[in-house]
Amino acid sequence: MDKIVSDLQAFVRPVKVEKKPVNLKELVDAVISSNDIPPNIILVTEVVDDFPQIKADPQLLKRVLINLVTNALQAMPNGGKLTLKSQVNSDGQISVTVKDTGIRYTRKN
Repeated sequence: MDKIVSDLQAFVRPVKVEKKPVNLKELVDAVISSNDIPPNIILVTEVVDDFPQIKADPQLLKRVLINLVTNALQAMPNGGKLTLKSQVNSDGQISVTVKDTGIRYTRKN
């Protein structure tokens, strides 16, 4: 019950974004180390060491990535592959992808 109330409070609270230079490789490494990756999960990280720094709120970005990784791990109870990848497109936009081979759900009508 406390968690539900806490989550709701966090959801409605205004978020103050504090952008600063972030080393994405270090952030991804911190996200991975904060999760207990089971031995039946193959972990692939495709974030190069010299990836350019980005301007972002490190705490918010870390929270998003931790949630995505946690969801991915929960979707693979029997093991699988978890991939974290970053890339820069031709316009200089950066993307981070979290991909898993977990269970796919289909909606029944």
